[in-house]
Amino acid sequence: MLFIKNCSSKVIHIGNQMVLPDERIEDSIVDGLKLSDNAAVGTLLDLGYLELVDVVEVPKKTGSREARVETVEVDVPADEPEPAPEQPAPEQPKAETTPETKTTTKTGARGKRG
Repeated sequence: MLFIKNCSSKVIHIGNQMVLPDERIEDSIVDGLKLSDNAAVGTLLDLGYLELVDVVEVPKKTGSREARVETVEVDVPADEPEPAPEQPAPEQPKAETTPETKTTTKTGARGKRG
């Protein structure tokens, strides 16, 4: 099926029909002639304001089956800044440690006798 498409950015009047930009109308027969056979329409076609478009309509399938849509949950990490690459820490001098001596004192845990 042929259509006449308005390729310009202007509104174009063809007979008593108004064709908006990027709109198309059917190339119908009026008074025994197609609209595309009209001299004014032919001139607009030559100038590039109008374009003949052949559209093939595909019949819709009327089946009871519907497309199945599967949803999959995906864990997406939050937008966190990436950690900086680890760098070795500079060596620090070790502090001198003195060994501690363990001292235990026995106190009278049983109570005093007097």
